[in-house]
Amino acid sequence: MFGVAGAMVLAVELAQPTTARADDRWYGWQTLATDGGGYLMLAGGSVSDNDAAIYTGLALYGLGGPAVHAYHEEYGRAGLSLGLRVGLPLAGGFFAGKVLCDEDEHPDEWFACLGEFFVGTMVGAVAAQVTDAAVLAYTDEPTTAQPLMFKLGGSF
Repeated sequence: MFGVAGAMVLAVELAQPTTARADDRWYGWQTLATDGGGYLMLAGGSVSDNDAAIYTGLALYGLGGPAVHAYHEEYGRAGLSLGLRVGLPLAGGFFAGKVLCDEDEHPDEWFACLGEFFVGTMVGAVAAQVTDAAVLAYTDEPTTAQPLMFKLGGSF
């Protein structure tokens, strides 16, 4: 369990830009926008009992951030984003289900720890989204809009 978490922390650390340059751009607001859309779809689908909206919200959570990275041609960061978005919720859910749940109270009921698993999963999901936007969502591509400059020169 801790080996997976350590590998994820190492991968996130390696994905950070090594030097801060003036042309580095943050596009984390785009990943956060897809996450917000996913939460809206999940909430709307839950309230209206619409399975398609719930599945769409889950797809936006899992694939929205990696798609934004791929759009910016940051394919390695897209893979890391997908790994974070799948790995952290699962790790959080299993960790919370194992540590916080008292299995001795209900040894015969497999669903006794679902509440703890759900809380850990949600904490892992939010941690993945924050890490994705705050750490991974940078690009090194230079800006395409260059300032217009006129030069005057003469020779004597």
